[in-house]
Amino acid sequence: MTVINVTKCIGHSWDDLFNLVIDVERYPKFVPHCREVRLLSRKREPCGSALWQFAREDDDRCTVVFSADYQFESRVLETLASRVFSAMFAEILNAFERRADELLVGTKIDRAQRHQGTIGEVRSIAKASSDERHFP
Repeated sequence: MTVINVTKCIGHSWDDLFNLVIDVERYPKFVPHCREVRLLSRKREPCGSALWQFAREDDDRCTVVFSADYQFESRVLETLASRVFSAMFAEILNAFERRADELLVGTKIDRAQRHQGTIGEVRSIAKASSDERHFP
């Protein structure tokens, strides 16, 4: 099993970003490669292999972690997919940041600071694991 963790510090509050993440119906407007969403239920049940985590840094900044695990029968295919999925998940996290920038005004952290590397750096980690699922 391979686990991918993509982490990024974003210049918006955790609750604003959380609200963007749970607004699943709007994903086709801004999430790369998402053309359509069919929401079958809003029950709080385990959603499978994806997990979002939000860690408040201060009032206007939080660290977001997007994690997913997956497994292919072929180890070669799983290894190749980890590179593609890492890049794709980083792109998705960047899309959420752009969406927050578009919709949420009045942030105290300006764009120049984000591009200097203090905010906005994406870290992506893919690791293989043959033991239990990390995010049930």
